[in-house]
Amino acid sequence: MVLAAPVLASLLMQCGGNVDPTTLQTIISVESDGNPYVVANVTKNTSHYFKSKNEAVHFVNELAKVGDKYSVGLGQIYVGNFKGYGLTNETAFDFCKNVTVASKIFEECYYRAIDSGEYPDEQQALRAAASCYYSNNFTRGFKKEKNGKSYIDLANNAVNKIYSVPAMKPVGAGDSLTPVNNNLRRGIVYQQPEGDQPEMVESAINVEGNKPARAAWDVFNDFAK
Repeated sequence: MVLAAPVLASLLMQCGGNVDPTTLQTIISVESDGNPYVVANVTKNTSHYFKSKNEAVHFVNELAKVGDKYSVGLGQIYVGNFKGYGLTNETAFDFCKNVTVASKIFEECYYRAIDSGEYPDEQQALRAAASCYYSNNFTRGFKKEKNGKSYIDLANNAVNKIYSVPAMKPVGAGDSLTPVNNNLRRGIVYQQPEGDQPEMVESAINVEGNKPARAAWDVFNDFAK
């Protein structure tokens, strides 16, 4: 099961917190390709795809019984982070809650990249944050995997598919570096096994029908019939 583009777009707007929807869509594309019922068995390095939440929950419950570690859902949230966010094997598959946790993890990684002082450009910091989201450090995501591509390569390919036309900049901006905005601070969270990691209202998405409760572009329901 893969979420339709309008459904995912609406979900990112409602549940993505402080992370730009394009950035979050990029991460979700790499992590799960928009399939909310993907489970990665981290212990055995295998991936499993299910058609329903019940099937996915049953599978991770079995993994838990034998002590295997796993990541689940749209953002592939690692089980070691469940406790810190009040997630369970069941609620971790809720679309909105999964996206919210993913956004918080990525946000903290972004500020960790800025605080390191190694990434003065926001695009560099974002890619370092993507590596951090993947591996809890700023280097692993840049290393080539067995398929010949790194996590950052996959992220670059994914974002290029989202928007082929770049954002317009102010007149005179040229090609100069865009400075990072370090005015906001957030609490520390971690995605990888190195550390264990809030309940939210349910998303206004009709899960069974795989359709948004309203048109995806009508965020504020101004055009409801």
